[in-house]
Amino acid sequence: MNQRTFDELISRIADNNKNALDEFYQNYGKLIYGVAFSVCKNKSDSDEVVDEVLIKIWNTANALHGIEKPKSWLYRVTFRLAINKINSRLDTCTIEERAVEEEGYEKVIDKITFYEIIAGLKEIEQHILCFKFIEDMTFAEIAEITEKPLDTIAYEYYSALKKLKKQLDKFM
Repeated sequence: MNQRTFDELISRIADNNKNALDEFYQNYGKLIYGVAFSVCKNKSDSDEVVDEVLIKIWNTANALHGIEKPKSWLYRVTFRLAINKINSRLDTCTIEERAVEEEGYEKVIDKITFYEIIAGLKEIEQHILCFKFIEDMTFAEIAEITEKPLDTIAYEYYSALKKLKKQLDKFM
């Protein structure tokens, strides 16, 4: 989706057009959910973050005209709301407890192990690995979401893998 389409949808949303919000979701829902899930790591919190993003867009559409790099802006907004969601939930129960309820122990143990392994990497490397392994996205899709060049995504991915290999070699 391009800048013009984004601006047109935002204008229609600012005019309280609910169909425009549905259309916005059709165009950006995968991006929003992918970012939310990469942070929250469970479906229920990710769904709530998607709702929060759409509500934020609905409530602030008048102020959103002319945003440069709309996908990058949407990525940042979604990421911040997802972090806020995680922080607000930490008081009531752990991420792992919620994930076990939704996915079962084996999948959760695999994911916890994965997240523990990648915790020492740069944030961009963590996100790329999550998008690649958890969301099964291609480099092109990750580049589109993050608005980074495809070469950068590939470089960061392979750099992260090398770092992980070095970490694992220490234990063998």
